[in-house]
Amino acid sequence: MGGVVDELSNKNAAPKVPRFCYNTHMKHLLVAILFLAAAPLALAFNIQELSPERPYDPLGIEYDQDQQMVLLGSLDQFPLMYEMKVEREIELRLQLRQSIRASSMPVPFSLIVVKQEIEGRGVTEIGRMSSEPVNWTSVKDKNFGMTFRESEVFTALIEPGVYNIEVSTPENIGKYMLLVGNQELGVSYGQTLSNIRTTQKFFGYSIFSMLLVPQVYYPLGVLILLFGIHRTWKLRKNISHVA
Repeated sequence: MGGVVDELSNKNAAPKVPRFCYNTHMKHLLVAILFLAAAPLALAFNIQELSPERPYDPLGIEYDQDQQMVLLGSLDQFPLMYEMKVEREIELRLQLRQSIRASSMPVPFSLIVVKQEIEGRGVTEIGRMSSEPVNWTSVKDKNFGMTFRESEVFTALIEPGVYNIEVSTPENIGKYMLLVGNQELGVSYGQTLSNIRTTQKFFGYSIFSMLLVPQVYYPLGVLILLFGIHRTWKLRKNISHVA
């Protein structure tokens, strides 16, 4: 008799609901967050915003063709000059950018590279780049959440020595980004966000522009997904308790 009652009780019992393995899902989603946060790091740059203490003072930079350097510069009625020491023969690669928000037409930035001769014998011109408006190309850079006008690329094979790079315009007014080298440098996630915000702020973009960069909206999307799964789990748990 007892066996029949037990059998009937088992048939009438509510079906077992598979338990939601919350801890396992949490671990998987945290791994996904770390992966998505680290994925864009290879697109980060070594960004520097330099300004001279006095007009026409050269700004010292360390150039390594194996790493890309991004220099943010602002002309305020005089040109900016960078100075670098090269220890071995390398290919110098330079490119100018400007924010498309700055004006309806490209600012006519120009660039000249010279080598300082030994024993004070003056300088030797390596090359120059005078970008006409037609030569500036519009480029949307999702890594910065910005749209730039981009100049042609200046390249030159240079020998060991001391070199100067001068950026100017006819009125010497305007903000620019100077890309030095072509090998992107990976940095930490926090430093990446700092570099992006520094660049956006330099060109007059608001803090909300950070929502347009993948380093922000990818992890943010995963966090929203995580929150949704957490709420779903709590709801299912409450329903199972009521049942």
